[in-house]
Amino acid sequence: FVCTMRSSSAADEVKVGTTVMGRTPHAIDTHTRKYVPDDAGQLEVPSELLEFAESGAPRTGFEEALLRSSHLDPTDPELAADGQERRQELSPYRVAWLLDELTGSATYKSVDEAGRSLRENGFVILEPGSPNEPPLVGMELIETCAEEAVAQCERLLTQVGQRTGISVYKQRFYYREICHRVDGGLRYDMRCDLEGASECWAKLREQSARLALPIIERSKLLDMQVAPDEQHCAPLRSALPTRTVLPHFDMQGCVTSFPSACDQHFHPDGPTAGLINCFVPLVDMDHTNGSTELKPGTHMYSLDAERVERQPGVHSNMRAGSMLLFDFRTHHRGRAHRKNDAPRPVAYCVFGAPGVSDRHNFSAAYESVWDCSEAQSETDLADAHGPANPLPQL
Repeated sequence: FVCTMRSSSAADEVKVGTTVMGRTPHAIDTHTRKYVPDDAGQLEVPSELLEFAESGAPRTGFEEALLRSSHLDPTDPELAADGQERRQELSPYRVAWLLDELTGSATYKSVDEAGRSLRENGFVILEPGSPNEPPLVGMELIETCAEEAVAQCERLLTQVGQRTGISVYKQRFYYREICHRVDGGLRYDMRCDLEGASECWAKLREQSARLALPIIERSKLLDMQVAPDEQHCAPLRSALPTRTVLPHFDMQGCVTSFPSACDQHFHPDGPTAGLINCFVPLVDMDHTNGSTELKPGTHMYSLDAERVERQPGVHSNMRAGSMLLFDFRTHHRGRAHRKNDAPRPVAYCVFGAPGVSDRHNFSAAYESVWDCSEAQSETDLADAHGPANPLPQL
């Protein structure tokens, strides 16, 4: 994407700079210092800013954020040593999903670029080749799942409220079918693969797997025998064996945030290597209803809190039916839901390496909301899930 230096006149707009791949799609208004959406296709850091950084002169917060996000700040002792190397290694994280005209399958280029981003950035966003093309997942299925997601969430919330007497909007709760992990969070994570689930979820799972599995296999993230954290943050490719591990389906769910849901803190979905999450937004997702923000590369050093904190995030604004794949260890957060009109459901499937499953977000010890008579106690939760305040998932 292109950082566009704009003057007060649209006719004076110019684009300058050095290309930095795989960064936030922003243009910059130099008068207001605000980020402005741009559809150009690659991020450029203005040459003037690079020269300014090398001079050592004081910088504004805007200039500091831009330079740090591009890993080109020569005055940062943590980034100066490998800034140029990372700039060359990082792949674009938005990939156009192009189909071969003869076979109807995804092109080698699309799969290869997506796999490289998933491996190096820890995530990849898949989108249609152009705004006029249909979504990656059929729109009729997306609309059906969106309606079912909201209806299913409301049924479960009603059941929780009736059986326990708690305020489902203010208090946290944990059940086999649905969890509300933060008091007043208004973000509900529910399972969509349990007995009695609507058949639309199985259809969505099939379409998600068809798109996601070739990318996961190409990334080779599931082939890793040792997590990067255990190798003192060594490059991912040094830990990849030659064999290819075929991923398996682990679980399926949907996270629905309601209007007034607040920003989450950055977090991984879990500490386990060998798990990939596949998001499919069921409605258009942007800054008004809470898109997901991710920190590139943090799957390689997910336990290094200071380094994770320094890494800037990028937003995954997406159309309904697009797809976001990310490593479980990639730090991310759901942004605030500022719209007042409708919930924002995002379906997901988890794929894992053989023998690896998500045991972090839905404990096997959780009771069913349909057969319990009172809320699970904090003691029960501690026994089932470790700390009484477990790490939120999405």
